[in-house]
Amino acid sequence: MSNDRERVRYLKEVLRRVPDSDAIRARKFIQFEHASDNEIVRILHTHFEELRVSHPDYARLLTLRYQKDWKMGEITTKYYAGKRDKANREWDKALVCIDEILTRNHDDFVLLNKKKQFSRLPPKNYDELFGVTNLVEDVRVALVEDKEPWIIALSGIGGAGKTSIADAVARKAIEDAAFEDVIWVRAAPQSMSQKGDRSAISDRDLIVEIAKVIGSPTRAKDFVSEEKLVKAAFADKRMLLVLDNLETLRDINSVLELLNHLAKPSKILITAREFPMSLAMLGVRRIPVNELGFDDASAVLIHHANMVGGATLTQAVRGQAEDIFDKVGGSPHALKLVASLASNVPIDVILQDLPNWNMSQIDALYQYIYRKIWEVLSAEAKDFLGCMPLISETGATLARIKKMSGLQTSITNIVQDLITYGLLEKRGNLDEPRYGIHRLTKTFLLKEIIDW
Repeated sequence: MSNDRERVRYLKEVLRRVPDSDAIRARKFIQFEHASDNEIVRILHTHFEELRVSHPDYARLLTLRYQKDWKMGEITTKYYAGKRDKANREWDKALVCIDEILTRNHDDFVLLNKKKQFSRLPPKNYDELFGVTNLVEDVRVALVEDKEPWIIALSGIGGAGKTSIADAVARKAIEDAAFEDVIWVRAAPQSMSQKGDRSAISDRDLIVEIAKVIGSPTRAKDFVSEEKLVKAAFADKRMLLVLDNLETLRDINSVLELLNHLAKPSKILITAREFPMSLAMLGVRRIPVNELGFDDASAVLIHHANMVGGATLTQAVRGQAEDIFDKVGGSPHALKLVASLASNVPIDVILQDLPNWNMSQIDALYQYIYRKIWEVLSAEAKDFLGCMPLISETGATLARIKKMSGLQTSITNIVQDLITYGLLEKRGNLDEPRYGIHRLTKTFLLKEIIDW
């Protein structure tokens, strides 16, 4: 096929023969439906050359029909001795054969695409989720459905597990190939070196971050081009954007207009502490992330205790799970912090001075637990952790953190200890591993340690 236009027309004819009722077969052509003509030509050329090698008669038949515009009657007369039934059978076999080649190549494409999307997600900061199976499924179903709501907000107190739930939903969406692309962007509150009146993310920031993911290596770097690229992608394809860590009303309002523009047919999932009226008025669906009940909270405690302290700590935590729950409640983050602290401090001592609190005082609860953990950290771990508020919540490499902390010795054990205590989190992605701290940890360091 020497004529590019004919190649494109040929491919589109093949696509039209995929039964609309067969969603699985139809979906395998997603890679072509939004490709440029040049991309279609390249992909089709590869597939057709494979057909020419394996079945030259079929390749000739398709070439005559779609490149040279021969009628089936002409093909039948010249190559099948006027036997129309035989020509039709060969025609059907040729289409089946090219379809098999397309399918096989598409399967490889899907695997590579999934691998690429998974690699862009932040590393999992959880081993297992407890008590949110139905919640994860509710979010997944609402996102996959090709109808309202186009934007979903996971909202709840700090440490409730919003990010982990969003991560589980995103991973399921990638595995199921429910979207043509899944993009994860984490809003990054200002570091101490930045002015405090800046929101965690602006609409411009968001455009730039998305363009980094979906843009080609040769894309224009000016903002106007990036904006056009992003808006066109979200309008033409079914994308899933996960926007994590919109903690304040100011953060939400800074990108609200853009989110509304990007949504439909694409879907957007955000995590936020607050759910302002401005979101409700846009038709955003709020899915609350509440505290865990006792059974699930106990499961979190016991699982984390086993991870950080083995059988002895697990037994101690199991025996006092009810007392811990009565004092701490069902926040997964708080429960993990207590289990980690219990590896060095007796549970009775931890609970002895723990104040009674309610939902409006949860930040005070975290400050208390963090203070107890801080007291058992080594001097080197304190130095390492003390520089973390200078770093954006998107994280930094260990080399940079070590340089900022001024530590001269190996930091391997320090990093592992801080991760065990729940004070250090893996950020970035598989290609660019980075480390950061939970916003609650940052609040503690700024208020209680650095006195910022």
